[in-house]
Amino acid sequence: MFNKLKGHVGFLAGGGKAGALIRSHDWSASGLDPVEFWPQPLKTAAGLMLRSRTPVMLAWGPALCLLYNDACLDLLGPKHMSALGQPLLEVWPEARHGLETCTATAGTGKCAFTGNGFFSAGPSGSAPDAHPGPSFSGVPVDAEDGQLAGIYFVLAEPPLPAPLDRGELAVQRNLASQIKAEADLRAILGKYHAVVNALPQIIWSAQPDGFHDYCNQQWHDFTGVPQGATDGDGWTNLFHSEDLKRVLEKWRHCLATGDAYEIEYRLRHCSGQYRWVRGAARPVRNGQGAIIRWIGTFTDIQAQKQAEENLQNSDRRKDEFLAMLAHELRNPLMPIATAADMLARGTLNNAAVMELSRVVERQARHMTQLIDDLLDVSRVTRGLVSLDNKPVDLKAVVADALEQIRPALKSKAHQLDVQLPPGSTRVMGDRLRLVQVLVSVLGNAIKYTPTAGRIALQMVAGEGHWTLRVRDNGIGMSAELVELAFELFTQGERSPDRSQGGLGIGLALVRSLVGLHGGSVRLQSAGAGLGSEVAIQLPRLMQHHEPACNEADDSPPARAPKLLRILVVDDNVDAARLLGMFLGLLGHEVFVRFHPADALECACKAVPDVCLLDIGLPDMDGYALARQLRSMPGMQHVAMAAVTGYSQPRDKKAAIAAGFDAHFAKPVDSHQLKTWLASVVGQDPPAIA
Repeated sequence: MFNKLKGHVGFLAGGGKAGALIRSHDWSASGLDPVEFWPQPLKTAAGLMLRSRTPVMLAWGPALCLLYNDACLDLLGPKHMSALGQPLLEVWPEARHGLETCTATAGTGKCAFTGNGFFSAGPSGSAPDAHPGPSFSGVPVDAEDGQLAGIYFVLAEPPLPAPLDRGELAVQRNLASQIKAEADLRAILGKYHAVVNALPQIIWSAQPDGFHDYCNQQWHDFTGVPQGATDGDGWTNLFHSEDLKRVLEKWRHCLATGDAYEIEYRLRHCSGQYRWVRGAARPVRNGQGAIIRWIGTFTDIQAQKQAEENLQNSDRRKDEFLAMLAHELRNPLMPIATAADMLARGTLNNAAVMELSRVVERQARHMTQLIDDLLDVSRVTRGLVSLDNKPVDLKAVVADALEQIRPALKSKAHQLDVQLPPGSTRVMGDRLRLVQVLVSVLGNAIKYTPTAGRIALQMVAGEGHWTLRVRDNGIGMSAELVELAFELFTQGERSPDRSQGGLGIGLALVRSLVGLHGGSVRLQSAGAGLGSEVAIQLPRLMQHHEPACNEADDSPPARAPKLLRILVVDDNVDAARLLGMFLGLLGHEVFVRFHPADALECACKAVPDVCLLDIGLPDMDGYALARQLRSMPGMQHVAMAAVTGYSQPRDKKAAIAAGFDAHFAKPVDSHQLKTWLASVVGQDPPAIA
């Protein structure tokens, strides 16, 4: 305790009469606290003042309470004793004008010089010119927070003819310069701190040995720790335990070698969560190349890391999808290739040929569905799908969907329980798309439910909506998979008994299509092995919104078939010949060509009724060929259809612009083609398919 008190008042040692007076003075009645509570800048300035042999005064605090040394006693005269601790203007009221100038200048951080007569040697209230005093220079003294706290007055010129110790005067002026330099340094540091605190970046500094001694406000805002809590090596407490060893090894290496420091790690956020940051630091060197400080930054890269992780997951799902796509396409290709090989042997009877034809047709339809699903996802996710919205009875949608999934349901011997409400169940929507949605959901239930499982389809009415619920007792889903189920290319674990797993795009497409109808989809599962439920909610169409429906069948009677002259142009020889064979079996006269030039020559001679043109042709694409055919004599009104692998909406628009009457995507649906040809035969304006 003694040593502590000695440290408080030790600056008064050797202070002479003034020092003893300051030590014993009752400060409770003044604007200053007791000596032991004085701030360090006041102790330092007072100690320098008391050790001086030339006149030095110190005015401290908002009231500029006066302190002085022994060399000022003659100057003070009768004011001595009563002047100690009193406001400077009460001791020398005549100094007001000069003091205001001095303090204003000192407040800017500059040394303020006064003229003679600032401190009068005469009695209080006398004119300054009657008793001219010495000239002092005032030096600002800052508090620990960098704000102006007092003025250190040093004798500038001797007031009396008696010689003074010029060496002592020089020492005092040097001390004043040091105080000013310290004040300037504190001002610079204050400005530096203000600048770095205004930056959005976390900035820190360390001594050459790695001791952390400064962090800006952004650090404390990010970590939530108080000032000084991470000085030294306290910052290591905020690192993730898995990253700490790596960070320390890197930091020690940089301290030893002077290499730039840069590393990524997880840092505890004020929320309690760990966030990824990038730490970087560069050494600051003096003129001799020695490191005098390290300046570093922290950058929050959590969003970037999350984006990288999402990209990696997306890339992984893409690779898995490509593997699934190859698998799914190989499955139907195998029976098609086998059927082709068996047909080529020419030893099969009619029944076997018909069975192989059905196999090829079924597998080709499956491949077409896979391709259509891919194109649908592309169109939906880019917002390119337009719905043919009409009042639709959900019971009819259910009936269509059940018809499509019945073979798959039968093959796995599942029990299906369907519960539909009585009365009208109408919504406004695209019937084909809604059937597609329900088929996809029911198909998943069938696929991921073991043989002889149970599936329930229930339709219930809600406040302003209908809900279709599909429940199964299948393999279920983990909570993690439920979160991702509506993302593209997401599937549960594939196993050999579920080789027809699809492409992992079904639920993503379902959510998009239902969203276009103003509805929503919810998926839930109690866990692996506990089944799943998908709930599709669609806005209900109220009775007064339903348009009157004419149930009468206004369709025209079927017309007798008529033979056509058809030109088929495709550079894929097999595709062109097979399409020609199919059309020939229908009874039409067919001309097959593989090059646009040959097609033009044939059309000039044969003048066909219908042209079926591929788009990707050599030397001249199908659009240009269509325009040239239209310009030929007698061909202005010929029916033209594009038969192509280009099947996006923009491709249909391009076909219309080129003069085509219909657009068929490969592989061509034979029923659609026959229907269109029938419209041409009936001399109806052919519609774009």
